[in-house]
Amino acid sequence: MEFKQIQYLIKELHQLRLHAVYPETELATLLSDNQYQPDSLKIIGDFYTEHQESLDPLFLEINHKMAFIMFPSTGCYYLLGPFTLSTQTSTLPYLKKASLRPLSELLYYLLFQKLGTTLRFEEDLGLKYSTVPNELRATSEQPLHQQTLETMMLRAIKDGQVAKVKELLLHNPLNKENDSIGLLSKKSLIRYYRNISITTVTLATRAAIQGGLFPEVAYSLSDRAIQTLEDAHFMTDLNKSMTEALIDLTRLVHQEKQLNISPLTNKAREYISNHLYEQTTRETVATFLAISPNHLDKIFKADLKISVARYIKQTKLQAACELIEQQQDSLSQISESLGFGSLNSFSKLFKQHYGYPPSQHLSHSQD
Repeated sequence: MEFKQIQYLIKELHQLRLHAVYPETELATLLSDNQYQPDSLKIIGDFYTEHQESLDPLFLEINHKMAFIMFPSTGCYYLLGPFTLSTQTSTLPYLKKASLRPLSELLYYLLFQKLGTTLRFEEDLGLKYSTVPNELRATSEQPLHQQTLETMMLRAIKDGQVAKVKELLLHNPLNKENDSIGLLSKKSLIRYYRNISITTVTLATRAAIQGGLFPEVAYSLSDRAIQTLEDAHFMTDLNKSMTEALIDLTRLVHQEKQLNISPLTNKAREYISNHLYEQTTRETVATFLAISPNHLDKIFKADLKISVARYIKQTKLQAACELIEQQQDSLSQISESLGFGSLNSFSKLFKQHYGYPPSQHLSHSQD
């Protein structure tokens, strides 16, 4: 994802500005629409000079009304803000303390394509820049609600622990009206909860991929879930969609971990997953793996008890079901995009596999 796209996403979801600051960039000019004191800009510049080799983001409170999150990187740094944690009236976007860690983790991934960061506070590094009174500071000693829950949830998804995810979902803060999650939108309450849900699904998708789920499968499920969340208008629908997405991702990770298959078969499955919308055959898969089609079939059947051709067909039919449920393309378009040859051929194969024609899939999937 390009930086401008990340900027737009953060602006749309969280009403926050993201700056890319290079050595030649004049920070005062970049932030010219706000009334900053020279000392405030010096704090930001000094931190980058001292910590540019560290990729951990750092929370910086300039004063009791203004804060930033900085993402140091060699050659430049990224600055999120300004925003405020104060409940006092302010023209700046308002975040609750609990939103700092999940938001910084999501943005860290978008910027650096890595998971596992830890938001650090000035006290963690022994910094003495800020002049904010102690009682107003978001120190690392103050518990950020849901931090432990989120860490446990992502670990459970990565490990494929379905029962654990279900247990943790019982503590889902979206079921409660409290301060355990941050206000990520000032426009409406439903947008606020929708943003939280989308962020959660995004982080869960990354964890599932880390757990061994094919990216194509994970992103496909994530895209459907996020579209459902965007269309939801009630809290119960948001909670239901997010819960189903997390459980489905975890269940798929669990299934992958239970498969005792050879690396060659796994590479073949990944190739098929990544080329569903092409004319994929056992021959094209075998060519990719530099082995003969017959040898590929022999290994595939030994691992999965199914031929390569049949596996491709079943995987395409499963993808067709997902496309039908999205209700964006006609059956003819779905048939053509997945390379079934004709609508008649697609309908025949679909009915042979599922026992009903594709035109009836929506009604069956809702039962």
